[in-house]
Amino acid sequence: MPSIRYILFKTPSQYWKEAIQLRRKVFIEEQGVPEAIELDDRDESACHLVALHPQETCGVMRILLEDNHAKLGRIATHPNYRHQGIGTAMVNQAISFCHIAGIQTISLNSQNYITHFYEKLGFQSAGEPFQEAGIPHIHMVLNRPKGHHDELNLAEPLNQS
Repeated sequence: MPSIRYILFKTPSQYWKEAIQLRRKVFIEEQGVPEAIELDDRDESACHLVALHPQETCGVMRILLEDNHAKLGRIATHPNYRHQGIGTAMVNQAISFCHIAGIQTISLNSQNYITHFYEKLGFQSAGEPFQEAGIPHIHMVLNRPKGHHDELNLAEPLNQS
């Protein structure tokens, strides 16, 4: 498999159009999430991470930074690239980015069927299950102690554009 590049960006960016196309495909078309819920005004202030195959965008996520907390969301992998480690690599890149930025607490709202994926990455369930866009979710949190330092894997470049 060709090398996947990981790009961190804020809007406006050359990567935005393809990121939104992938989110539309996965969340709106595949999962039936209403567009008004999927595409919101928080995208403008968020950091975004894309996984790029030489031919197309194969993964996407957004990172909302708030004080000493980050919330990961809109995590999606293109159907042609699932089960190849791209989602794991994106989440790990986001975790490293957050910790290097001094953020100790990272949360996300996981669809129930995939909580085991996030548990393997260190997230723990927090709270009661809830519905979001008609899909069962659970809030999950990852806490790192102060003084914990991560390094970005330079074999999987994380560029800021």
